[in-house]
Amino acid sequence: MKTYVAFVADKFNQKERLPSFINDDNFGEDLAQWIIAKLSLADDISADPDPLQEDWGWLVNVSVGQVSGHIGLGAYQVETPEGVKDGWMCFLEMPKNRKPSLLLSKAESGEYNSRIQKVSEKILRDFNAMLGNSPSISQIRCHNEADFMTGNEDDWTASPLDQN
Repeated sequence: MKTYVAFVADKFNQKERLPSFINDDNFGEDLAQWIIAKLSLADDISADPDPLQEDWGWLVNVSVGQVSGHIGLGAYQVETPEGVKDGWMCFLEMPKNRKPSLLLSKAESGEYNSRIQKVSEKILRDFNAMLGNSPSISQIRCHNEADFMTGNEDDWTASPLDQN
């Protein structure tokens, strides 16, 4: 499952530094608001109405039923066939898998982990469709976290659920 997605979108601000920014390059508030508005139209996914500003970008808290996580986002340089373009990076973080323990049986652990997996897939599927259906968004590239964090941006797919 690919939880990182890079894309190009000229419709969001990457030029005007706003006084409310924690750092001068804290772009992404308008992208976060757009994500919140689009997710509000999705079945079963809810998003907090106000994004949270971090020193590196923005967070949108999302949930499906009792399972919550967040989408992080910020400005990012995207390598395209036409050269490097101003773009965006978004990532989904969900609760980590749980291992059986004295307080959590193997069956309970499996059920919990399965629920997290299904919710993650739903959010990623809907998020990817949301991006793909926007005419102002292009060059959508989904990465797995391990590859992306080690600088390997060559092994991407068009869908977060596709395998390389």
